[in-house]
Parts: sequence; C-alpha cells; structure tokens
Amino acid sequence: MVESLLILLTRICCGLIVRCVNEDFRKPGVIFFANHTSHLDLLVILSVFPAAQRRRIRPVAAQDYWTRGPVRRYIALHVLHAILMDRRHPMKTRAGFDAIAAALDAGDSVLIFPEGSRHDREEPGEFRGGIHHLAEARPETAFVPVALHGLYRTLPKGEFLPAPNVGRVCFGKALQLEPAESRAAFLARCREALIATGRWNDD
Repeated sequence: MVESLLILLTRICCGLIVRCVNEDFRKPGVIFFANHTSHLDLLVILSVFPAAQRRRIRPVAAQDYWTRGPVRRYIALHVLHAILMDRRHPMKTRAGFDAIAAALDAGDSVLIFPEGSRHDREEPGEFRGGIHHLAEARPETAFVPVALHGLYRTLPKGEFLPAPNVGRVCFGKALQLEPAESRAAFLARCREALIATGRWNDD
C-alpha cells in the first residue's frame, strides 16, 4: 500500500510524459543509468513501470541519506528494495557491488545514478567510475540510459514539498562495454548517450 501511494503521488506531482526509443528497457537484468537532479528521480523512473516489473528493479541509493531516520530506512529497504551504498567509506562499497551482482544474478534489473550525487542542472556532470566497474564485471549486461527532465523544478534541492510540474522521462538505446574500451572512453560514451537521449526535450 505504501508503494502504491508513493507511486500515485509521484505521478500526480510530475504529470509524466514518457518516451521509449526501443524496447530494451522492458528486458530483465539490465542496468538503468540516469541523470540526478532531485530526490524524486528514483520514484519517477519506477513509476513508469507496471507493478510486477517495478518490483524487479533494484535502485542503488546512498546509505547516508536513506538511513537517516526510521521512515526513510523503511521506504528504502521495504518499499523500494534499494541496494544501499556507503559513500563515506569507499572501502565498504565492495558489499554494495556484491549486492548488485546478486540482484543481476537473480534476474532483477538495477537503477544507478553515475554522477553519484544530485546537481542543480539537468545536463549530467562527470560520471564516477562505478558504472565502468559494473561493465567490466558484467560485459554482457545492457546499460540503458534514462534521461530525466523537469524534476529539479518539481522538487528543488533543499525543498521538502514538491510543486506540481510536468516531468519527462526518456529511455534511450542500450549500450555495452566494447572489447578493449578504456575506462575514460566508456564513461564518456555513457554520458554522451544520456545527453543524446535527453535531447528529445528540445524537439
């Protein structure tokens, strides 16, 4: 019930417009990667999917934010079924990557935000290396870019209550790590794919 209520409120607040370039996003066991401008981003992406598929998508979230208080912890662990990453202690991130691998092995998909933190602009910043680490460990896995638009205005950084606004979500063409592709090249290609996916907002 909590999940259904959160999804309903998200759809009402964001009035979502969705575009899908292809059907890769419907396949199980993919890794979605998105730009990050709002705490609504995660819920907005999940709200696009029907309930059965939504419950097989494991968002990767910041442990320091989502365990701050019993309500957030409950939502993260029991509603969103998030994989929590410890950003403050890099040596402990191995447990998070192991949890991601286990989720993929179980046939679930994973949702990540490669910038690592929110930005007050919609064009993504530089990607951190985690997405490349996943691609090296899972070269056969499809990485699907998810471009978000308008959510910063719905819930600006530092605000608690959302303001109704039209949000846009676009699922782009999947990509994979190419043989002998360097870390820098892969990160740049993923970022460019995400930017290209979001250009439909200018049409």
